[in-house]
Amino acid sequence: MKQLIVIMGVSGSGKSHIGRSLSKEMGVPFLEGDDFHSEANISKMAGGSPLTNQDREGWIDAMGDTIQKNPDNTLVLSCSALNDFVRDRLKERSKRHIEWIYLDISRDELLRRLNRRKNHFMKADLLDSQLDAMQPPKEAFKINQTLKPFEMVQTILNYLETVKL
Repeated sequence: MKQLIVIMGVSGSGKSHIGRSLSKEMGVPFLEGDDFHSEANISKMAGGSPLTNQDREGWIDAMGDTIQKNPDNTLVLSCSALNDFVRDRLKERSKRHIEWIYLDISRDELLRRLNRRKNHFMKADLLDSQLDAMQPPKEAFKINQTLKPFEMVQTILNYLETVKL
């Protein structure tokens, strides 16, 4: 069965860093969800406007289609996956079993990280809109924010071992 491990959370939660590290440890390909945004979506977010589910449709479909066509049995994807609409559509389009790994980070820590970040279209002023849009998934493995990145990756690997990926 083809697997997809989605490292999810709001902007600044560390999805990309943890996703890359996890894929390296597992020896599987990594896909960066931000790479699938259209120029229109990037411009909208860079301008300080949050995306709607309608805005997200093409983004989700592009990720899902790429994942579906990828021959590798296991992939790691970083993706905000803020709500059920995104998660359901990604699951439908990717045609893979998905393990959701939710990086749940406090607002204060997220704000600190976003304010430190340079040259990214997602600015700190959109944080509250992402937190408002986040519908924590019931089926996700939730990671504690107090862990160091290498501890987070090890915790995820231990979890994945228990679900026999």
